[in-house]
Amino acid sequence: MAFAPSLLSLDIRISSPSSTFLSVISSLGTLCPHLQDINLVTYEPSKVFHKGSPFILQPLSQLQNLHTLSIWDLGNQGIGHIMQLQALRSLSLDLREGPSIWGSQSHLQLPGFHDLEFFRLSANKLEDALNFLNSLQVFRSKEIIACFDSAPSSNLILTKFLAILPQKCDDNLERFTLKFLSGNVQTHPDDLMPLQACHNLTQLHIRHGCDTSISDAELCQMVSAWPKLEALSIGGLSIGNTIITFRGLIDLLRLCPSLTSLSLVIDATKLDGIDTNCEGYEDERSGN
Repeated sequence: MAFAPSLLSLDIRISSPSSTFLSVISSLGTLCPHLQDINLVTYEPSKVFHKGSPFILQPLSQLQNLHTLSIWDLGNQGIGHIMQLQALRSLSLDLREGPSIWGSQSHLQLPGFHDLEFFRLSANKLEDALNFLNSLQVFRSKEIIACFDSAPSSNLILTKFLAILPQKCDDNLERFTLKFLSGNVQTHPDDLMPLQACHNLTQLHIRHGCDTSISDAELCQMVSAWPKLEALSIGGLSIGNTIITFRGLIDLLRLCPSLTSLSLVIDATKLDGIDTNCEGYEDERSGN
């Protein structure tokens, strides 16, 4: 009764799907052809994947008005179906819940996504996400949020993951967020440099699970590629790491005049060249 043609948004939490439920869900494409927003969550991914995925794939491929989709990993066939949805602009994909085919290097070559506005990727490990993106010919999204259960054991994996983003996204990427829910990775400017190829970046957030050692000069070199930057968050620092000073902060603001949101760890003890008695700081080099 609820699956009427006027239905535009649907949120379903699936535990153990019965045959009756699967029969109804398989008719979703014809019962609710105008659906624009679907959120599917499962509490038993392995059971639902093997039993329910065929019933879910068919209606998904029929929903040509679907704009927003949140779903678990449906495997390469299921993801191939999702790629054919021309109206899709927002996708949240949980690789932790599915067949786990991305745990090793994939030889698949899927067409990819061309017109996403938002993409959220959740995975157990960074390697899974790297293998997933490697399987796509194209991956264009204006915003990407990458969330992982654990930090990588090697900075090389992180660099490879960040390097593949500009390759797949071209200049489309504008907002990027990286999170690790557990563990910590010690990052350096060289690890983040692949993102310099994303010239239209307006937001960069690398905080949770990342301790970054970066100097004033390295910070300025990095942000010089992002003149449109509006928001920047870089993770906390361990004692003994190189830390940005007020000098680096001032230079950062010159390089990114559109910056409105900033989260950095600053060494406030170094005041070389700064007159703390002035109401506003006057740069001795430029008089500003």
